[in-house]
Amino acid sequence: MSRNVYAVFSRRPEGVSAEEYNAWYAHHARENVEVPGLLRAERFAATLTSGAEADKGSEWHLALYEFEGDPDTWRADLRRRRAAGEVDLPVWFDGVEFRSWVCIGVESGIEAPPA
Repeated sequence: MSRNVYAVFSRRPEGVSAEEYNAWYAHHARENVEVPGLLRAERFAATLTSGAEADKGSEWHLALYEFEGDPDTWRADLRRRRAAGEVDLPVWFDGVEFRSWVCIGVESGIEAPPA
C-alpha cells in the first residue's frame, strides 16, 4: 500500500543556531501530528546536491509527515491552530524559508533484489 506524505523543506534563518532550530522543530513536529489526519513525522538534515547553483551545498531541513484523508482538511486545521496561538512559534519563525509538497502515493515501496 502506498503512503501519502506531506514534504516540508525549510531553511533556518540567519542568526539561529542549528541546535536551537532542531530543538524547536522536534517540538513542532510533535505538535503537528496532534492534528487529525497527520499520522507520523520523520525529520532529516538535507543538503542540496543538484538544482539551483547558488543554493548547492546549502543546509536544509526536511520534515516528512505521513497523512490520511483530504490534505485541505488537515492543512486548514494547521492554519487555524497557528492563528489561534495554539502552537509554539519562536520570534524568528517568520524568517524560516519553507517549500512544501503534498505527495500522493502511486506505487508501494520498491525493494532492491536480493544480493
